Amino acid sequence: MIDTHVLPVFKQKVISEITKADIRRWQNLMLKKKNPRNDKPYKPTYLHQLSAILNFAVEFYSLPKNPCSRVKSIGKKRADEMNFWTLDQFNEVTACEELPAYRVAFMMLYWAGNG
Repeated sequence: MIDTHVLPVFKQKVISEITKADIRRWQNLMLKKKNPRNDKPYKPTYLHQLSAILNFAVEFYSLPKNPCSRVKSIGKKRADEMNFWTLDQFNEVTACEELPAYRVAFMMLYWAGNG
């Protein structure tokens, strides 16, 4: 994220000299970009990473203030809630003998760590 989206825009700037206009320009660039893995816009939590990076600089490197805090955020701090099956739900689905191909698919996903 830093190498791909932050440094190309900010590498010539001293971190303490990043302005609200710089942040807004970066936000507008990011809103136009799409994730190359799925050709969809970046997730709001991904877009919040610049603010998280600058918060780290405030906390540990004496940056006086996070410039993102003075600009309306385009990202979210927390990801949306994810739903997971309970073990009982998983066992119920994989116990279905009418559709053995689905059982095989779910078992492969489970054992591969993608379920």
